[in-house]
Amino acid sequence: MQILPFIQLDAALQRIATKNILLVGDFNAKNRHWYCSDTTNINGQRLKELSDDFNLTQLCSAPTHVNASGQPISLLDLCFTNFPDCFNPPSTLPPVSDHLPVVLKTNLEILQYESPSSRMVWDFPHADLQGLHTSLQNSDWSDIFKESDINKLWRKWESTFLSCVSQHIPIKSTSKKRTRLQPWLTTQLRRKIRWRNRLYKRALKTHRVDHWEIYKSARNSTQRELNKGKWAYYQTRSKALSDPTCSPQQWWRVAKEICGITSPSPALPPLESLNGHLLYKDEDKAKVLNDTFINQCCTVGHPVLPVGPTPKSTTFAFETLKEKDVLSTIHSLPNKHSSGPDGISYALLKTCSEVISPMLTELFNRSITSSTVPDDWKKATITPIYKGGNKPKKYPSATDQSH
Repeated sequence: MQILPFIQLDAALQRIATKNILLVGDFNAKNRHWYCSDTTNINGQRLKELSDDFNLTQLCSAPTHVNASGQPISLLDLCFTNFPDCFNPPSTLPPVSDHLPVVLKTNLEILQYESPSSRMVWDFPHADLQGLHTSLQNSDWSDIFKESDINKLWRKWESTFLSCVSQHIPIKSTSKKRTRLQPWLTTQLRRKIRWRNRLYKRALKTHRVDHWEIYKSARNSTQRELNKGKWAYYQTRSKALSDPTCSPQQWWRVAKEICGITSPSPALPPLESLNGHLLYKDEDKAKVLNDTFINQCCTVGHPVLPVGPTPKSTTFAFETLKEKDVLSTIHSLPNKHSSGPDGISYALLKTCSEVISPMLTELFNRSITSSTVPDDWKKATITPIYKGGNKPKKYPSATDQSH
């Protein structure tokens, strides 16, 4: 190799230095660091310096070049990478020329991702709300509130409440999503498209002039209807963006829908740990994301915490809640169907608010007076949101907490 190829290789490596690199080939470079029986040549010296500069590890350690009698004499076929933990030690096959083919295998696992849509949700459109209210009113809650332990009290109340709910609100499993059609393709338009395609197949089969004329007429008519439907769709959706009552969440949903921006895959790519190793297992990813999330939320021992005013009293106590305050808070919640680990959503709370608000008031006041928060209320489902890169800090979190 001349000096110019090394300069070009150096420039190429600088452009991808932050990426995963795998560099393989016959470099005609010998170096005693890679195979002790070789004598280091100028190419080997230059390549060794280049690999050190970019923190590349050379994986091959056995000779790959053979003489006329098939005896191995030197190592010329090299494999460089900056993620050596992902590969098994290379091996060689019988010679096909004066070189031994090098076999390089990864030790990566094939990851199987479950469909994010396979989850259970409450089917509110088919709910018997009147029957649910009657069931909640007729249930015996007095024995539950005799429990002194707040954790046991909550679990018994939660179990009884969800038992009543499951009897009157069916549970459905979200099915795997089909390929999403363009939103302006109505049933009538899809029927016209199928009719046009049938006419095309017939004309293609018969080659009759009248069949081609009928097809062309249907094609032009269908295209006009498609253009009209597409224009009407964009006109309607664009009006929502200028609506002053449109919330930021709704605005972005409509904007992404118009631009055709879809949500990224829920599958997480390999993450880089603090010590630079790539993590492929779900358990390892969850641990490093949890550690990152905890470190971002922890304030203990933070050196720049502001010093607040001196309190007038050394004691502090929460005021007990009133039923009307709890009921008003429930009514002000957004009408969302997503839930935390307990399976109780805002929509479910609002549906049963008149019946359960006295019991929730008692629960909250028990928690205040005992200075104890039930363990289940501290649990949350944290979903990392991909923002680019493979470092845990690149994944801000969305949290679904027990309501």
